[in-house]
Amino acid sequence: MYRHLKGISCLPVVFFALSYLYASPAESARILGYFATPSKSHIIVHCALADALAHAGHDVTVIASGPNVRQQAQYRYIELEKMGAHPLMSTDMVNKRQPFWRRFGSLLVSIARSANETQQNMRVQEFLQQHGAGDIDLLLFGYFMNDFQLGLAGHFRCPIVLSFMIQPIYAVNRYVGNPSEPAYVPGIFGYLVQPMSFLGRVKNMIVALIEEHVVQPMLEYQTRKFYE
Repeated sequence: MYRHLKGISCLPVVFFALSYLYASPAESARILGYFATPSKSHIIVHCALADALAHAGHDVTVIASGPNVRQQAQYRYIELEKMGAHPLMSTDMVNKRQPFWRRFGSLLVSIARSANETQQNMRVQEFLQQHGAGDIDLLLFGYFMNDFQLGLAGHFRCPIVLSFMIQPIYAVNRYVGNPSEPAYVPGIFGYLVQPMSFLGRVKNMIVALIEEHVVQPMLEYQTRKFYE
């Protein structure tokens, strides 16, 4: 009887020893999701990705404007004041599909202004003062033509992942090293879908050239203002 009880008492020790030997190692990264966009639909996409990383066991913090769109998410959420009137949110932008060239200039200026306001937000500045190099392992960056904020990765000295809502624009392809392939991949500004006809391909090529040689320089011009 005594030997039987002694054998039973050893089982927990054996169990924990085997668990230690055969357990798979796990690592958790400190991830910052930085989503400086006035669009709730954009934030929904970005936060879904951040929540998936949090569910995978990573330590995720999200900085975004407005209330948390995923109340049951496992990440920490730093809420910034919701941005005011923005042309991207206007009814005219949604209901009246104006040609791209007529609205892009003012839209780009407004996006840059909103991104700068987010960057200067007191909570953002406080977070940057409290966290520096080595405190963040990965920056999950919600891209929306807010190029100058890519420098946040330099502040934390960490890798950066771009999160974009739809098919990439020229700027995103250039940052991540993807070819644009306008011969068969419809661009966002051409309002084309696959499969493209021959004329559709010609139009897509023209739009791609405009995006590279007109739109991108405009974006870079707005970005340089923050460094001057």
